[in-house]
Amino acid sequence: MSRKQDFDDVQELRNGSLGVLGGEGADFLEKVKTEIKPEGIVSVCPCGQCGRPQAITVEWPEAVVGSLSLMPPNWGHDEQSGSIYANVGCGSCRYQLKLLFSPQELKRHIMTGINQGDVSAGYIQGLVNQTKTVAGLR
Repeated sequence: MSRKQDFDDVQELRNGSLGVLGGEGADFLEKVKTEIKPEGIVSVCPCGQCGRPQAITVEWPEAVVGSLSLMPPNWGHDEQSGSIYANVGCGSCRYQLKLLFSPQELKRHIMTGINQGDVSAGYIQGLVNQTKTVAGLR
């Protein structure tokens, strides 16, 4: 048996788009498409159960709350990653869609929205001030 044949399975992994880091989880993440729009952060991802594409919209108030490391109403916390996610079920099969966001990621998306003109800096600052007041973070 030649040396090349010994490592054929490893070579297949390396030739994938993410090399040896590829896999089912990476395939899912590659299929998530996120756009910043006037209504907020819109991500389209396939359902983990039925595979149908689902849109998850994180509205600006939710994004601001999450960006401050607080929990938006009706959101969940993923203990393993420390990230948060909207409690949204698939529109077809009701499977829990668990699209995770870190506070840093939400901040970055908010800044993109401001820079693109999808949301005003004044509106975001108002939401930040209101959220901090309600949470007692002044």
